[in-house]
Amino acid sequence: MSDLRQEVGDYILGQLLGEGTTGKVKLAIHKETGEQVAIKIIKKSMFDIKPDLQRKIRREIALMRLLDHPHIMKLKGVFESQRHLYIILEFEKHGELFDYLVARRKLPPSVALDFFRQLIYGLEYLHNHGICHRDLKPENILLDEFDHIKIADFGFARWMPTNIAETSCGSPHYAAPEVIRGIPYDGRKSDIWSCGVILFALCAGRLPFDDPNIRNLLNKVKSGNYRMPELPIEIQDLISRMLTVPVEERISMEDLKGHPAFRIGLPDGYTPPKPIPLPYTLPPIDLQKIDSTLSGILHSIGYADDEEINAQLSSEGTTMAKIFYLMYTRSVSLHTMPWPGLEPSGDTFQNSDEFFIMTPHQIAMNGNSNQDQFGRRNRVPLELASPGSAAQSLARPLDWASRFVQSTEEEQNVEQFFTDIPLTIELLANALQHYFQKNAIDYFYPNDAQFIVRRPDVGLYVTIIMEYQTSDSISTLLLKEEGDVNEFNDFVDQIHQVVDAAIDQSAE
Repeated sequence: MSDLRQEVGDYILGQLLGEGTTGKVKLAIHKETGEQVAIKIIKKSMFDIKPDLQRKIRREIALMRLLDHPHIMKLKGVFESQRHLYIILEFEKHGELFDYLVARRKLPPSVALDFFRQLIYGLEYLHNHGICHRDLKPENILLDEFDHIKIADFGFARWMPTNIAETSCGSPHYAAPEVIRGIPYDGRKSDIWSCGVILFALCAGRLPFDDPNIRNLLNKVKSGNYRMPELPIEIQDLISRMLTVPVEERISMEDLKGHPAFRIGLPDGYTPPKPIPLPYTLPPIDLQKIDSTLSGILHSIGYADDEEINAQLSSEGTTMAKIFYLMYTRSVSLHTMPWPGLEPSGDTFQNSDEFFIMTPHQIAMNGNSNQDQFGRRNRVPLELASPGSAAQSLARPLDWASRFVQSTEEEQNVEQFFTDIPLTIELLANALQHYFQKNAIDYFYPNDAQFIVRRPDVGLYVTIIMEYQTSDSISTLLLKEEGDVNEFNDFVDQIHQVVDAAIDQSAE
């Protein structure tokens, strides 16, 4: 690939979006689909100047290859030339949350909390998989075309098996006191502190800790010395519990999501999404299924050698290497999820009385050896997926319009598409939750845009995916994962009635 060419793989390079010390970021367009992406271009000569930079970037790429969540920026590919490394990322059209805030100075509490909740949903997904971001700030939070959060910049992110880190990193304005002191710290709790600073900044239009003198700034952070803005008392209490200097007294993620301030603006009775539980136990994984790409990823994120990786993969019980394997393949059977009433066994998960799913949305795998640029097996269309497997990744939005128009009559029997629904996702999700609970229907709500539903009495499994179509309306896709077509069509009719009732209620 020539450095003078304006193409990278299937993408045509466009305007410059930004430039930093390690490289530049350019807008690019896919030659066939017209999809816009952001391409981070790094000169390999920088690796000679900064030996640790290559290891840092390889670790960042490795972590992002594993992540799949609607509020985390998606890595789409990696290319290399003789002199450059090209990292292809989702293009978030509305840029940094920082610029959004600067333009408005401060946000109404309801808007600030919308951003904050999405940030927490993405962060909880990371923490649940042992990953701490360690550099959360508005500059590292991007907004898509509908102003939805995308956590970005994983340069300081680490997989922490014990959640304890020692390296001081991040911006001093957002870093927790224990990080600034340079003592071993819990990466999860330091991320929560950073989120507290972000919520404060969104609501107040200023930082809680600021001073032109860096020494004074650090002292303010270490002492937790700040002036609380005039805000609703619930938000003040939440901020104060997040910006608590003693780590052991700082609010946990679970208590944070249960705090009254977190529910401001949410519908009555609405249950926020819950994180993915780690498997209760997993059988040994056949080492013949492990390719070199996965081994390279695990080495980059912190595993010492192949012996350690193989030992964890082939052992009994649950290990993080097995969790990363599942994240890498995006594969889990519908029957092994912790549906209510299941007893813990080799095929179920911890907390089996709670509604969860293993991944945001599993990718159906075919049986051949073809792989994408990440080493993952190619996805297959829904109609080719094996029973108990779902198709598509939620973090990569579906092209619903083309799927619906091009689908055959047979394919329409396994999916139904609703469009132009004049509701927010929260309002529709609330209506669906009430309907499922009233009718004793099993469901999972792993993130704020998806349901996995089970009707065990008729053997029906359905995925419901919601996405904003415009700023004022949403689209909803129902996929039959398993079960009788007639039962699915009956279920679709019921959901249609729920949608219509929710629309009528919101119009009152």
